[in-house]
Amino acid sequence: VITTASDVLGHTALDLWAEELGLVVADKPAFTKVMGKLVNTGRITLYAGFPLSPFPADIVGVDHPEKADLVISCRSKKYLGAVLLNPRALVAGMGCNRHTPAEEFDVALAEACSEHGLALQSVRSLASIDLKSDEAGLLEFAKTRGYHIDFYDRDQLNGVDGVSTSAAVLKATGAKGVAEPAAVLAAGGGRLLVKKMKWKNVTVAIAEISNPLSVSPNEPAL
Repeated sequence: VITTASDVLGHTALDLWAEELGLVVADKPAFTKVMGKLVNTGRITLYAGFPLSPFPADIVGVDHPEKADLVISCRSKKYLGAVLLNPRALVAGMGCNRHTPAEEFDVALAEACSEHGLALQSVRSLASIDLKSDEAGLLEFAKTRGYHIDFYDRDQLNGVDGVSTSAAVLKATGAKGVAEPAAVLAAGGGRLLVKKMKWKNVTVAIAEISNPLSVSPNEPAL
């Protein structure tokens, strides 16, 4: 009903706008109230942690999240009075031992996001070395969660600068590292937010796509 009112009054249909940008609404009841505010007042405020241009005419950009009705961020932190919209802005690079069950990937990624204050629902895709392209647990995890996976060969991984290296990984795979460089490559050269974290059988690193709102939410960042 609110979307219809927005259309009739010439305002942005916020639910459709968010869907087009691939934004995940963290609190739907609160988001509905913001939609109502737009209908009633003709404008709302937005803080975007990523480039977003142009803004719809009835959405005013602000310079701090605490001033906003809506906040676009891949962080899980909530701001008083603001509704959080999570973009699919994160890529998880993953390394693993052979025959690691899907559940261990699930736990590792959730814990990595939680420990660093990142929204799990902002994860867009996964990445690893091509030697793991037949790893059943990894493939099952990706399928269950709906994640695309990019696989890279050792030369591609070794071409990424500024990431952690491991003599053991180099000996086993020919790559100086897996999780960190794979995440950076799949994020289109984006910023590494979480350096590799190790569990018993899984290693996770997380990179942020530089401009996720310019990428189709269902496509990997290239």
